[in-house]
Amino acid sequence: MYTTLRLYAGAPGVAAQILAKRESVEKAMRAVPGFVGFRLMSTADGFASVTICEAKEGCEQTAQVAAAWLKENLPAVNVNAPTIITGESHLSFGAKPSR
Repeated sequence: MYTTLRLYAGAPGVAAQILAKRESVEKAMRAVPGFVGFRLMSTADGFASVTICEAKEGCEQTAQVAAAWLKENLPAVNVNAPTIITGESHLSFGAKPSR
């Protein structure tokens, strides 16, 4: 598994605009082969997203999908290129214990 963190600075309020188009962004991300999960959060001066895929190539593709989605769906929003961090996932768990 691989995880990508994208940090978008200088874009306050954009997370709410993305949330308003949840179905569209979800459809775009789910179309990426090997997609596992996605999280979106607001930050003090913008937003961040976390994407998990089965392979590094999936994470790389989601970066392209995210950029195209923003350009197409929020054309009036001027979003600077994000800081992107991608790496192999070593540990992942949720509220319920693993089996």
